[in-house]
Amino acid sequence: GHDTTRKLRIGHRLRARVRRAALHLQRGRLRRACRAG
Repeated sequence: GHDTTRKLRIGHRLRARVRRAALHLQRGRLRRACRAG
């Protein structure tokens, strides 16, 4: 049970990082679209 909790913690951290990166990419795309539009 201890090992699984550690894995979950790492997974949660990675997920948060991925989510942040996705949001950053989306913002960049929106800015580009506004400039082009």
